[in-house]
Amino acid sequence: MRYIKTVVIAAVLFCALSVTAFADMAPKPKITIKLENAPEGVYYMDLLAPEYDSWPVEKEPDDEIKEKYDEEMLEILFGMSGDGWYPAVSVKNSLTWGELTSENGVHTFSYHPPSEFRVIIVTEDGNVSISEKIERKTFRTNITLDYTTMSHTVRPVWQVYPVQFLSSFIPTIIIEYLVLLAFGLKNKNNLRYFMLANLATQLALNIVISTMMIKDGWGAFLFGWILLIGPEALIAMAEGYIYSKKFTDCENGWRFKYGIRANFASAAATLICLQPMLDNMAKVAGF
Repeated sequence: MRYIKTVVIAAVLFCALSVTAFADMAPKPKITIKLENAPEGVYYMDLLAPEYDSWPVEKEPDDEIKEKYDEEMLEILFGMSGDGWYPAVSVKNSLTWGELTSENGVHTFSYHPPSEFRVIIVTEDGNVSISEKIERKTFRTNITLDYTTMSHTVRPVWQVYPVQFLSSFIPTIIIEYLVLLAFGLKNKNNLRYFMLANLATQLALNIVISTMMIKDGWGAFLFGWILLIGPEALIAMAEGYIYSKKFTDCENGWRFKYGIRANFASAAATLICLQPMLDNMAKVAGF
């Protein structure tokens, strides 16, 4: 028993220590654009973001951008951006990260991409194409853009919900199962109620948090964590009660303690480890 408890504690500590600790560690929003019927030869793709009076923009290329890309194509890019818009990646002091070129037609813009934008494409022979305005409604936005018409399609938002559910359900099941082993409660009856209780409570919890995370990502979840203390406490109490009534092979008090401690462990571990889990799940779903 002591050996199993030691393994559980070590696993949680390893999870905590394996995450790089720095202030800006949360996942960032991302726009992924897959370009179809791409032009032949070299082309640059950037996002045109709207200017705001409260944040004046220097409409000239960043020094690193100047060194990395063709000067004439950059001049065309900035010259065609239009009044009220600026190239989000190329401009000085930009908070949008990305590459103007791509070997496979897939362009990724991250860190702080604009919430609304137009896609601009400049070819090496001087042709310029600009899309209609696009609104980013989700934390990760996946767009398919046809170069010949500059029309686009966006992956449906509902496809993100299973990703969100699995990103919290899977680590919860793993952690609480390890705690179940540590408490010596593994048997067929207990495992059945363990799975049913977690499925029900995770579905309820995801109804509360899914909209925030899908739109605003992990940062919104961190902001809303204080609001989730109540639901988490209710879930812990509910599972503790269910286990005290339905589990077998031990005293009621021991079963209830398992429910409380297992939920505490899974909540803490999920808070630490959800970032890589969410990123990996999003990749699988195409976001």
